[in-house]
Amino acid sequence: MFQKQNQVIRDLMMAIDIIGLELIWLLSYYLRFHWGPIPVIFSRIVPLGNYTWIFIFFPFIWIFAGLESDLYLMIIPRTKQLARIFRSLIVSMLLIITISFLLKRFEYSRLVFVYFALLAFLFLATNRLGWNRLLRLLSQSKFAKRTILIDSGTGLGSKLAQKIASNPEMGLNLLGWVPCPDSTENSAFPDLPRFGEYHNLNQTIKIHHIQCVLICCQLSSGKGLEKIFEELGKYPVDIVLVPDLQKFFILDQKAESFDGFSFFHLQTTRLPGWNAISKRVFDLIGALILLVLLSPLLIAIGILVKLTSRGPMFYYQTRLGADEKEFKIIKFRSMVQNAEAQSGPALAVKDDPRTTRIGKILRKTSLDELPNLFNVLKGEMSLVGPRPEREYFVEKFTESNPLFALRLKVKPGMTGWAQVNGWRGDSSIAKRYEYDIYYIQNWSFALDLKILFMTPWKGIYNPHA
Repeated sequence: MFQKQNQVIRDLMMAIDIIGLELIWLLSYYLRFHWGPIPVIFSRIVPLGNYTWIFIFFPFIWIFAGLESDLYLMIIPRTKQLARIFRSLIVSMLLIITISFLLKRFEYSRLVFVYFALLAFLFLATNRLGWNRLLRLLSQSKFAKRTILIDSGTGLGSKLAQKIASNPEMGLNLLGWVPCPDSTENSAFPDLPRFGEYHNLNQTIKIHHIQCVLICCQLSSGKGLEKIFEELGKYPVDIVLVPDLQKFFILDQKAESFDGFSFFHLQTTRLPGWNAISKRVFDLIGALILLVLLSPLLIAIGILVKLTSRGPMFYYQTRLGADEKEFKIIKFRSMVQNAEAQSGPALAVKDDPRTTRIGKILRKTSLDELPNLFNVLKGEMSLVGPRPEREYFVEKFTESNPLFALRLKVKPGMTGWAQVNGWRGDSSIAKRYEYDIYYIQNWSFALDLKILFMTPWKGIYNPHA
């Protein structure tokens, strides 16, 4: 509802961003070759026409980057706006640099890109600050919907009131609140007046010209909700139900309707449809490139494994993938043959006596996991995602944390958000779960690229191995 009613503002914001960024591209060109502090000495002045393709295609590139980074969702906490601006700029710059490399028409000036990145970030951040102030003024004007809140005293209503006050982009002017019918709970709204009792609701709507009513009542109060809907149906107001379901919200939440039915999705991921297809294509191309580039290293490691210990070169182990589908993970063997014959399933620990000499190095540097690239090609794993676990440990960890299995909502990965933050191997299971759930909740291609770039520095060497 709130996203749709602000579509005009969103589209206007996007148009101003594109116009401003196009002008900044021009400014960056002239700063480099005509007006800038760094003169053109060792290179000739490149004609503006050579940069024409950027001006033509950049709006499409920016729209893709902005939408992919959720920059133009109207309801965004201001603390996340700068991060999403930065992410959108990184994605768009990477795309432009990649396209310019593929075109190979001539050497583009790096200073043009540097000028653009700095000026664009300054422009976008300032622009967002201006929009925030404008939206705050609009939220107190006749353009915002005059709103009242019906609350049952669970605390949800007071939290919602604070969010509305700090997010004027919702387009709501919350004037006051009334208790639910027959409510015995006490609500606390320090900065919001109470408009009498529920039985005076009709007078409140008329006197204050209310246009929207938010209902924060427990779903268990069926008769009370029925009474509210019957009463509000007499007035031309927007009716918005805000159910008290927060304790069930772990992953993304979505609501949709179909032929008179309403559906509330409490646990969904960001990877259905085209997102899943594009991530799969990215995995295929990435795995093929890495296998070609790393083939000499893979061959050398395989020979070392065979020469330094008895047993096969590769180690196959059953792991749980997306939707609890079993698959055989492929790794270079780093332990003695039949290491778990006597101990049974056990997590590897630091200085594990079962590890071979070359295996210690492989595990310390995560090189034993390079054959996972074959699992990626087969579609059993992704380049980025939570690390796969064995069914035995999933059941064990789920006993202490019933939500641990939510990691199985997506494909497991060779590297992940938990790994690049140091939570892997013999480390806290709770922390690994926390970081994995964060990844699933906030998935984007920009986050995948960030994790891949961090992996060589923070995800390969493992102090917990």
